[in-house]
Amino acid sequence: MRPASTRSASIDALRVLGTIAIVAGHTWDVPFVRAGIYSWHVPLFFFLTGYLWRARIRTPGAEAKNRARTLLVPYVAWLVLITVLALAIWAQPQGLNLTSLQPILLGGHYVGKPFSAFWFVTALFVVAVALRILERGPRWLPWGCALILLGIAYSSHGALAAIPEAIGTGLACLVFVLAGALVRRFRDRITRPVVTSLLLLAVSATLVATGLSSLVDLKGADFGTPIVSVAVALAISVALLLLAEVVIPRLPRLLQTGFTQLAQVSLMVILTHSAVLWLMRTPPLGSTAPPFGLTVSFLVALVVPWMAALVIARTPLSPFLIGLPRVPLANPLSAGHK
Repeated sequence: MRPASTRSASIDALRVLGTIAIVAGHTWDVPFVRAGIYSWHVPLFFFLTGYLWRARIRTPGAEAKNRARTLLVPYVAWLVLITVLALAIWAQPQGLNLTSLQPILLGGHYVGKPFSAFWFVTALFVVAVALRILERGPRWLPWGCALILLGIAYSSHGALAAIPEAIGTGLACLVFVLAGALVRRFRDRITRPVVTSLLLLAVSATLVATGLSSLVDLKGADFGTPIVSVAVALAISVALLLLAEVVIPRLPRLLQTGFTQLAQVSLMVILTHSAVLWLMRTPPLGSTAPPFGLTVSFLVALVVPWMAALVIARTPLSPFLIGLPRVPLANPLSAGHK
């Protein structure tokens, strides 16, 4: 394992929290669950990518190569494995209907269970490479493009999601990445992180509860209420970051190491949890009620992939299924550790 001292356990804890929220969102289609997580759970990952972003450390080509290794290789590997599993269950004796494979090849919002979160991987790849290209231009260029793309996302009413492999959605998420980088730049000026975080959470909860901020569904390129929902997503991300930076360093070293180890392999959980839920026959959009049985489904979909990933990370399969070298482990979800 990569030594915990070279990483931020606080940020790793946030990745773990975000991963848990993603699994919960695919398990339960309940108003209080959606209200509690859909405003921030996926934007958080893009925000953290920006928070750890180091400008101009790679060329766009090098970024694409690195991201292909850490993101696209596991994406393709699990796409093939899960597709083979699905076809083994669904295939008819007379042969395969190739048209049924078209949504899988298009990716993005075209596929649901068992590929519910695959769109996130290609979206993150696209936005990282795009930022490497944009940062080579004038300083205003990344933000200018981000605001234009966000405007297109709002005015097109989800049309960006129609672009295959979540390319349009990924580009529109540039605003979250740039905001994360901006917060990192001014982080030292926040002298009262707990008070600031609680205030941000209180305001955000009020806006969501009153309906002034509608929920964000990035898979469908739905950025919610214009400006407000993006601001809420960023406010919650900042608040969680500030709280984590205060609380996590005070925890025992063993717990901090545990967060790091879980975060290092969390990409596999994101890619495979939906397949577990699909095999357990949870509804495509999640259940409308969370009885005990679905709580078990949630725990199985969360724990089994994570435990399997920790084992696979120590085998020669790690580069293919997790996107990490066997030793040491690195994190595929954020540019800052690359």
